[in-house]
Amino acid sequence: MSQKNQKILFSIALVLCVIVSQTFVRIVQSNFEINESLILQRMIIPLILLFVIFGRLYCGILCQLGAVQRVLNWLGLLFLKKRIEIPKSFDKYLRYLKYLFLFSIIFLSVYHMQILYSPHLKVDQFSGIWPNIRAITLAIAGISIIGGILFNNFFCKYICVQGAMSAIAGLFSRLKLKRDIDSCINCRMCTKKCPVNLEVHIMDTIKSRECLQCFTCIIACPKKDILGFYFFGKKITYPLLLILSVTVYILLIIATTIILNTL
Repeated sequence: MSQKNQKILFSIALVLCVIVSQTFVRIVQSNFEINESLILQRMIIPLILLFVIFGRLYCGILCQLGAVQRVLNWLGLLFLKKRIEIPKSFDKYLRYLKYLFLFSIIFLSVYHMQILYSPHLKVDQFSGIWPNIRAITLAIAGISIIGGILFNNFFCKYICVQGAMSAIAGLFSRLKLKRDIDSCINCRMCTKKCPVNLEVHIMDTIKSRECLQCFTCIIACPKKDILGFYFFGKKITYPLLLILSVTVYILLIIATTIILNTL
């Protein structure tokens, strides 16, 4: 299969995965009655468990905001013909911002004795703390859109709280992206195409918390089977990994909803 056909097939698969998973989330939410105070737990718990199992695979294939970022990246490249690169010495510190945002939300949630985070971007729960939260949200959205057009995956790298959560929980994941260093021709296409600017070509196992596990480097590689995912030490093809991750996500949503509904 040609690289162009791979990209088309992969794009279609991503769209289908996002549609199926998010449609099922809405179906579950509309058909299960649940105590209102447990709604956020119902959304967050399956995500955290998914992060522990599959690392940042959710960021790479299921996240709606990640999909929007890819569209913004494409638009930026289409109209500007290039991407702006932030100097590495500055970039590595900027990436800690999302962890700062995450721990700030955790601190405020504990302080106010309520969960102040929603995967579905609902901001009403912050209104008691910041009366102008909607203006702040719009400002962040505007910065993210402009940043997404100018830089690779600006929101995912620097702002996304869910990305920080998945990066930390993903440390326990047994899903690994590996490079066959003996067969690699060192063309560096994996590094050139990486949306979060990782130097994939110098790694045998991509251990960075910043890796979105988005398959971009696998598709960019001109040689087959140089890069691949391994789950509990066994190589797994990306179509099977897509199906497995979506299925597990759906099962986690069902199980969490049923359990919380009985409380």
